[in-house]
Amino acid sequence: MPGSFPRQELECWFSIPPALAGKKVILQTDGQGKKVLRLEVQLPNFLEAEQLTTVSKPPEITELRVDEVKQGIFLTARITWKTDRVTDSTVLYGESESTRKNAGDPWLTKDHEMLLTDLQPRKTYSFVVVSQDIF
Repeated sequence: MPGSFPRQELECWFSIPPALAGKKVILQTDGQGKKVLRLEVQLPNFLEAEQLTTVSKPPEITELRVDEVKQGIFLTARITWKTDRVTDSTVLYGESESTRKNAGDPWLTKDHEMLLTDLQPRKTYSFVVVSQDIF
């Protein structure tokens, strides 16, 4: 996916189909030369689980920063921000609105980080971050 890179999260969010309510699922992680971790988890009966309520205000974005601009094979910029609840991550960036590129990550998190690539030296770029929650 453009603009994304491997992340090390302490907290991950994902949707679970209602058909899996009350059943066991196996979570598995494996990495390059690392030990495989398998964990069996009993899912709750969703009718007994805490219900999410629709939030009427949009997520609040804070601590927006350009953390790093780096010259390698290509010029890149790392953009970070936080949200007050779990959301996805999108950055729209470019020299003008008509040449904007889109870098997105569907992972739901409160701590966001996107790597903008294919930047040109001595050019001025603008960017907008967008974070949407499940509502």
